[in-house]
Amino acid sequence: AVKMSTKKKILTAAAEEFAMKGYNGTTIRDICRRAKVNVALVNYHFRSKELLYREMFEFLFSETEGENVLGRQWNGDFKEWRRMLRKWVEQLMSEIADSKPLFRHKGMIFSREMQDPSELFPNIYETFMKPRLSSLASHFRKVLPAETSDDEIYIHSFSVISNCTFYFHDRVIVNMTFPGKDYTSVNMDQIIDHITDAACVGISYTGTHIKRKR
Repeated sequence: AVKMSTKKKILTAAAEEFAMKGYNGTTIRDICRRAKVNVALVNYHFRSKELLYREMFEFLFSETEGENVLGRQWNGDFKEWRRMLRKWVEQLMSEIADSKPLFRHKGMIFSREMQDPSELFPNIYETFMKPRLSSLASHFRKVLPAETSDDEIYIHSFSVISNCTFYFHDRVIVNMTFPGKDYTSVNMDQIIDHITDAACVGISYTGTHIKRKR
């Protein structure tokens, strides 16, 4: 097995601690204990809890993020537009359903930030969330009429994201409804299709002219 570097070991331990206790509830000493390193090493690599938290996000994203499927060139064909959107939904759903610790901790840390944002949240939003959200909004912009307001574009975007994140934030409901069954994984393709279909409601495409269904 490849030996994990000290820095990576600290970041992995930090992700677990921050997932369990949140930013304010976690101390550098908790992280040191979990990583089995001394405080001097953490200070050497990160200088402060704030810098460690930021670097942990960079680490989580670099370890878990797929390619930007919406950044590819679009040929103007609606079927291709839908395929790109489906791929985006599939990526997010795969991340949500992944049981590997880093994916689970990333989701838990985001949940905590949603409920009780740390003072670092504005920076985390700008760096990690806004680009992803903007690329989804731009994708909708391609097929909605030119006069569509930004507010409406973002309603489409937020709906897609909330349909996906239900399966993370409300997994206890899903698990209680289907005990002993990994419902999300078993029905993954159907869920992805359903979310993609829901996102396409109200958008109709005829040749190169895109118009809204009445």
